[in-house]
Amino acid sequence: MQVKYENEVKLLRYEASSNLIAVSEEKLRVLHQKIASIQKEKELEEVRYVSKEALRQGELGFANELSVLQNKIEVANNKVRSTYANHANELKLKGEVILLQTAIADVVDKLKSVQAKHAIEENSLQDTITISNEKLRFLQ
Repeated sequence: MQVKYENEVKLLRYEASSNLIAVSEEKLRVLHQKIASIQKEKELEEVRYVSKEALRQGELGFANELSVLQNKIEVANNKVRSTYANHANELKLKGEVILLQTAIADVVDKLKSVQAKHAIEENSLQDTITISNEKLRFLQ
């Protein structure tokens, strides 16, 4: 009986030992899974952090590029306004030049007309003077 008891105790120890080993191995496997999971979470957190930082840097770069482009657009708009104003001034000046040319042409025509009338009157007066001089000589 004692041998039987000892065998049963050995068997229970073996089973307990086997169960403890199995439980220990299971706990070790679960622990390795948790460690792997934590490592993956840590890696994902690092990736997330790096991604957020890259996104932030990208947004800053985009904001800077946007600012530069807005400044370029403003400069271009100012040049367009200036060019338009210059063009409008040129058109206005051309209109004024045309008006002045027309006025000058009218004045030149009137001057020619006055000169022609003056020439006729001068010839008439010269004729009158000549006639008067002849009459004076005749009277003397």
